Amino acid sequence: MTKRKERKVSPNIVLFGLLAVVGLGAPAHGGTYTKLVSFGDSLSDVGNVFLATGGAEPDPLQYFEGRYSTGPTWVEYLAGKLGVATPTPGLLGGANHAFGGAESGRSGTSTLGTPNLGTQVGMYLATSPTIGADTLLTVWAGANDFLYGGQIDPTVSVANVAAAITTLAGAGGSQFLVANLPMLGSIPATSGHPQAIRDGLNYLAHTFNALLKNEVGALEQNLGVTIHFMDIDRYFQAMVANPPAFGLTADPLFHPDGVHPTTQLHQLIADLAYNAVVPEPASIALLGIAGVALTAGAGVRHRRAKRAA
Repeated sequence: MTKRKERKVSPNIVLFGLLAVVGLGAPAHGGTYTKLVSFGDSLSDVGNVFLATGGAEPDPLQYFEGRYSTGPTWVEYLAGKLGVATPTPGLLGGANHAFGGAESGRSGTSTLGTPNLGTQVGMYLATSPTIGADTLLTVWAGANDFLYGGQIDPTVSVANVAAAITTLAGAGGSQFLVANLPMLGSIPATSGHPQAIRDGLNYLAHTFNALLKNEVGALEQNLGVTIHFMDIDRYFQAMVANPPAFGLTADPLFHPDGVHPTTQLHQLIADLAYNAVVPEPASIALLGIAGVALTAGAGVRHRRAKRAA
């Protein structure tokens, strides 16, 4: 019986695998956030409009405790997943500055009379002029520009979102989560509109999303910040195409108003947000294993080729 020659494994292969498995050399944000601060519209509002209207809006008989939903919102679920304090309304001194009805405007109020995105940022910085590096800032706005604000130029809305991010970065903000828009002509609230209007809304949302994606990349380079991008449009389309894959039941995804997600959908959005800002350990490990296999395989092929020559 012949003695097999022991094959030596390159130290470089082992090092590469270990680095990938433990996540070294790749950004890891898990456990680094200590605060969540949010800006935007009704999709992120946890009670600011409710407080501002003395509990009249959103209607407490139809919505959950001041949220435009059937339960907690995605920012609340996200805070729980990150292990940080649940954001409370900014009007009470909390970290949630989103207002239902808000548009992306750099100042003033929306068509529905609530503070626009730029105004929200100004209100926040008036009491918190310096932002810590461990603060995650979420920005999700633009839908109301097209649904209610009469905006027909997506470049304006994207520029407004960029201005808000730039202002926050100037105050020390370095970690952002930015979301795009679903196809606004495909949500239940617009299903009864003429097809031409629905197509127009989808065109505006699609153009906004494409411009926003490009702008995010430019802002990261120019401002030296990290912007995690949450592709809501792609996520929603995947859910519609294959509901069971997302654990969806017969429960509706939208509130009866046809505009706002139910709390079940908010939970799914929070999952998407969490995966965007915190790398999955299992994914990192799999990348490491794949890296070792690919590198080792390349070495074996190289040695075989050399022997054959």
